[in-house]
Amino acid sequence: MKFNSARDILIFALAKEKAAIQFYKKLAEMVQKTDTAMIFESLARREQGHLEAVRTELFKLGYTLDENAEKAGDGPEPTIELDESDEPVTYLDALRVGVQKERSSFNLYAELMVRSKDLESRKMFLELAEEEMRHVLQLEHEIELMTGPHRP
Repeated sequence: MKFNSARDILIFALAKEKAAIQFYKKLAEMVQKTDTAMIFESLARREQGHLEAVRTELFKLGYTLDENAEKAGDGPEPTIELDESDEPVTYLDALRVGVQKERSSFNLYAELMVRSKDLESRKMFLELAEEEMRHVLQLEHEIELMTGPHRP
């Protein structure tokens, strides 16, 4: 990934946050039980908050974006494909995929933080990386509850 400006970094981050929202919405649809889908719906809402934070950063830098500009940030990033076969996705499998996704997002934001030239952008990417790690911990906690020795 090569970025020529803070705007390029933020547009890239916008595209990744949009993808994350769709990822969690899709996972929520694929999980059979409604009550277990709630965690993924919650994560989708949190990712929406990240999207708004990135848009705010762009606005603070004096940029306004139309839909085409936001799509310009689409670029190569390791992605996790969801198997959309007719087989139901277990809650445990969905949690594990979510952990992979959140770790990937954490790594991305940590890298963007290092590449950022200005303090404000570094701070924003640090906050986003921290939030992604909180998601990892939340999902890993759910996995531990399901698989650990103390499970009911």
